[in-house]
Amino acid sequence: MRKLITNTVCEHLRVDPDDVTDPTARRSSATCMARQVRIYLFRHIANMSVQDVMDETGCLECVVHEAERDIRRARDSAVFNAMMEAIIEKLEGSNANADTAAASV
Repeated sequence: MRKLITNTVCEHLRVDPDDVTDPTARRSSATCMARQVRIYLFRHIANMSVQDVMDETGCLECVVHEAERDIRRARDSAVFNAMMEAIIEKLEGSNANADTAAASV
């Protein structure tokens, strides 16, 4: 699920997944947004604990601040909500395709 979330977010935001997962990569605004959305989805779609998100991203302070910022955006921004809905729909479609493929085996 972690890889699916990362790839879906990066595809939607047109960001290289290596830039999102590499802590030494340059931080463009699109890369920062992808990191924040990825963390938000890890917490709220993949139901990862804060510790799991910390392990995945490598930064406690970053995780806490980004999660708080994402929650505010989700609550206050129609653009952010629309983006999140589009990404979640892609994730749900990918999961449905994976479930169908697994059932046919």
